[in-house]
Amino acid sequence: MAFGQIESITLDGCACRIYRSAGVEPYFSLIPPQAKPSIVAPPTMSDDELLTFAEARMTLMRAIRKEAVERYNEAGRRRLRCHYRTGDSAYVLGRPYVIRVISTSSPELHQSRQLPQRDATTLHQRTQSGASLRHDLSLVTLYVDNPSSLEERREVFLNWARPLFVAGISPYIKQSARRAQLIGKVPSLVDARSTRRGLVRFDDRRNTIWFSDELIAFPPICSSYAFMLEVARNSIVDEEEGVRARERTQALRDELVAQGCPGWMRAKLILDNADSPYRRQ
Repeated sequence: MAFGQIESITLDGCACRIYRSAGVEPYFSLIPPQAKPSIVAPPTMSDDELLTFAEARMTLMRAIRKEAVERYNEAGRRRLRCHYRTGDSAYVLGRPYVIRVISTSSPELHQSRQLPQRDATTLHQRTQSGASLRHDLSLVTLYVDNPSSLEERREVFLNWARPLFVAGISPYIKQSARRAQLIGKVPSLVDARSTRRGLVRFDDRRNTIWFSDELIAFPPICSSYAFMLEVARNSIVDEEEGVRARERTQALRDELVAQGCPGWMRAKLILDNADSPYRRQ
């Protein structure tokens, strides 16, 4: 952070921390479960620009935060899992998004069409089920035929989140492949889908590395780590029996994982944490 830049503002009596990150467009974020507000902005953004950004969106952020707080209070303080209802929070690549659910037959659907194009990224036809994103507010609106269906709400969210997830992890997977000298030895395409077991699977026939939907919530480094674990498991096998042989095999696998994913220890801690918020959806 540059000297003299403000570090926080106040939103509804709650401190809203300012985080600086290079290469991002500014956005509000609400950290679940209490919807604690923060703003992520580039280091080059001046205080005046940041305040103008915040003030222009303050009314909308109050409404979104109100929905999130009401949802938290409605479900009780012991609520852990995201059910993709209005006010719930769901993560993609480690970033939390607040969810709003609108029926495809609701008048609100027509109103939502009035959002400026620069603020709304629509991935599906609004006349059908689909989703739209307000990046600056970290708000994902789900348009569903049956708002009471958890299965439909979740599937609409995943259909929106998968392309974002794949685009986010692809540079990390390519970097890991280069570091471990795997270019040309593993499939070159990256995609995501629901899987019955395992976080990563190689599909040579389709030249695709499939990542489980379970990884969508986690930071990209976790996908890189899961990728290298699968590479090590497939390429280094036990050739002899016995404890020492297994230890040698595991040491070689660990070495390969570390080569492709130097931050593997951090990724492992995140993935192994049963209480992680990324495991609540």
